[in-house]
Amino acid sequence: MSSGSTLTADAGLVIGTISYLSPEQVERGVADARSDVYASGIILFELLTGKKPFEGESAIQVAYKHVHDDVPLPSTLSGNVPPAVDALVRRATARDADLRPRDANVFLREVQATREPAPTSPSENFTTSIPAQVPHTAASPPPPVSEIAMSEPVAKKSAASTASQSPRGKRARKRRTTRNRSIAALLAIALGGWLWYVTVGPGASVAAPSLLGLSIDEATQEATTAGLKIDIKSRAYDEQIPEDHVISSSPAGGAQVDSGSTISIVVSKGAERFVVPTLTGLSLAEATNALSDLSLKISTLAEEYDSAIPLGYIVSSTPAAGQKVKRATTIKVVVSKGVEQMSIISYVNKSSDQALSELTDAGAKVISKNVYSNTVAPGMVVSQNPDGPANIEKGAKVTISISQGPALIKVPNLAKMTSALATKTLEDAGFNNYKINILKAKGPGKVVGQTPKAGSMVKPGTLIVVDIY
Repeated sequence: MSSGSTLTADAGLVIGTISYLSPEQVERGVADARSDVYASGIILFELLTGKKPFEGESAIQVAYKHVHDDVPLPSTLSGNVPPAVDALVRRATARDADLRPRDANVFLREVQATREPAPTSPSENFTTSIPAQVPHTAASPPPPVSEIAMSEPVAKKSAASTASQSPRGKRARKRRTTRNRSIAALLAIALGGWLWYVTVGPGASVAAPSLLGLSIDEATQEATTAGLKIDIKSRAYDEQIPEDHVISSSPAGGAQVDSGSTISIVVSKGAERFVVPTLTGLSLAEATNALSDLSLKISTLAEEYDSAIPLGYIVSSTPAAGQKVKRATTIKVVVSKGVEQMSIISYVNKSSDQALSELTDAGAKVISKNVYSNTVAPGMVVSQNPDGPANIEKGAKVTISISQGPALIKVPNLAKMTSALATKTLEDAGFNNYKINILKAKGPGKVVGQTPKAGSMVKPGTLIVVDIY
């Protein structure tokens, strides 16, 4: 499995290379300073043996081994590892975090302790005993470096052991001791440097701050304080987070990240809203297209007559034009049924009162005028425009002419006229019904009186009596 394989714990709070994750990180997604010591122990094992302690075909397999298996002693893979270093690796990689050095400083002191020369003398013959590789518990923790057991051999000296006390054997043993001490010193220097780098140096990891809900300036300040940088990855609409505030961050708050690394954030554009366009006067098809372009829907709320909006076109909308609404909001519209129609009948020769009442109740705008009529009785309708039966727009004008009876005619003044002239004057004025009375045959022959008197207004056909003397 690649060394770069990673495992992410629940909620994205712990992200790391699987080969160096501690058991508690794998099981519970939690980490502290002892988790760093565990990773340091794995690196020390890798430096000593040239390989990782646990391998597998998948990250899950490796994680399982971290939780259920002890890290092997380096000496089982490399014969040149001193017992003290074996014990150091055993303690640093204990599965129980309580059995490890409590932090990097304590671990560093134990690393440094392996560099101190062990007390030896030419006359002493020691063998170092390494505890067996068995699962440890809180009752039997792996011994610290300072507690490595040193015991004398119990067997009698053999010829080989006697030979090892010869000058040649002593020189060989001295060379081995010098070599082992040199290896341990180099390892201690390398591991100490690495511990400095990851704990207080440039490689130290920090906890990513929680940026959710902060403004861009506030998030930048929080990241700067933690030694991190901010990068706005994208912007998105959000119903809860105000505009220009952080919706999410990656890595999330609480994740361990390298000092100086960059946190990507998604910034809110505020609540997504669409302005309702003006739909009045549009056809349903035009309104549907206009709303679809804005991710809005349409439905017909009602139909009503409208004298200004043609049939099938939109009269109004709810919400009204200009209001802001959420995506996929349904806009309800009222559609015109066109101008409302009404039916009328003919009221000619009918009572003007009836015509006025019925036409007004039907919704017509009635205009009436009085006219003289020699044929239609007073108070009756002489004419109607438009005449019925007919269908007209509701609210349209209907004009009716109401008879006042025949027109009155002014009686002309006939005084001192001859009989012939008086007759002609009456006929020219419209009077065809007249009577000439001759009072004296041998008189001057002129009008001396008339009934009705001159200037009277009378109906056509009224009898005019003329007296001539």
